[in-house]
Amino acid sequence: MINLPDLDLELISVFEAMLKFKSVSRAANELNTSQPALSQALAKLRLHFRDQLFVRTSEGMIPTPCALALAPPLLKILRIYREQVQQRSSFDPATSEQLFSIAASDIGELIFIPALIQTLATMAPRIQLRANRLEDGSLLESLQTGVVDIAIGSFPSLEAGIHERRLFMERYVCLVREGHPAIRDQLTEDAFLSGSHILVEANAVGHIHLRAERTLRKLISSHMIKASSQSFLLGAFLLNSTDCILTVPSQVAAKLASLLRLKVFPPPITFESFDVMLLWHDRFHRDPAHQWLRTLIAKLHENFGA
Repeated sequence: MINLPDLDLELISVFEAMLKFKSVSRAANELNTSQPALSQALAKLRLHFRDQLFVRTSEGMIPTPCALALAPPLLKILRIYREQVQQRSSFDPATSEQLFSIAASDIGELIFIPALIQTLATMAPRIQLRANRLEDGSLLESLQTGVVDIAIGSFPSLEAGIHERRLFMERYVCLVREGHPAIRDQLTEDAFLSGSHILVEANAVGHIHLRAERTLRKLISSHMIKASSQSFLLGAFLLNSTDCILTVPSQVAAKLASLLRLKVFPPPITFESFDVMLLWHDRFHRDPAHQWLRTLIAKLHENFGA
C-alpha cells in the first residue's frame, strides 16, 4: 500500500488562511473555528513540514521562506479541489449545461417531456434533454452505463440496482374516432369484442403494457386486429382514418383525444391498472444533478394535477 502523507485539505485551508490573514485569530474566524483548534492545526503543519511556516513579528504572523515556497503547490491543490471536485458535488440548475437523457414510454413522452421543456426554459435555460426511444432489452444496461439518466414508465422486469419512485396509478380506456358508425354514446362489450382493433405492442422492452396486449390477443380474433404499432401515438393517428378501437392508458388518451378529435370510453372488459414509475440506477442515486431532475419531474406531475 502507498504510504500517503498525513496532510488533509483542512490543514491546507489553515495554511491558506494564515497566509492571507497573518493572524491566528482572524484565520480562525475565517474558517469558523476556535483559536485553540487552529493553533493545533498549525502545529500539525509545522511538524509535517519541519518548519515554523509562520513566525510572529510586529506585522503579524509572517510566512517563512519555506512557507512561501510551499504556497504555490498547496494553493493549487485547493484550487483544483474547489473547481473540479467540490463544484461537482453540488448542482446549480441555473448555470448547468448538462444533457439529460430520458427513456420514456408514450406516457412519459406525452405527459412529462413537454412540461419539462417548458419548465427548464426559465429555471435551467442551458440544460438540454434527449428523449431516448425504448429499445428491446437494453433499458437496464442503458441505465447502468448512464446512456439513459432516467426512465419513465412501468417496467416490472427491471430489478438489479434500480431505484423507483411512484408517480401515479394509471388505468386503461378505449379510443375511437368521432363519427364512428357503430360506437356513439357507449362502448358495449359486444361492440368491443366484435370490432376492429389497432394493437399497441410492448415487444421485449419489458413494459407493463405487455399484460394488456396479451389480454387483447386472447379476446380479439386475430383477423380483427387491423394494424399493430409500438407507439400509442401512431395508433391514435390511425384511428382518424379507420373505424377501429385503440386501448390506451387514460392520460395518454386524454392528450390524444384533445389533439386528434377522438372519443374516450371506459373499456367494457377489465384491464389491470398499473403504477407509472420514475426509475434510475443506483450508480446515480446520490448524484446532485440526478436528484434535482428526479424531484423536478415528480413535482411537475403534482402541479398539473394528474
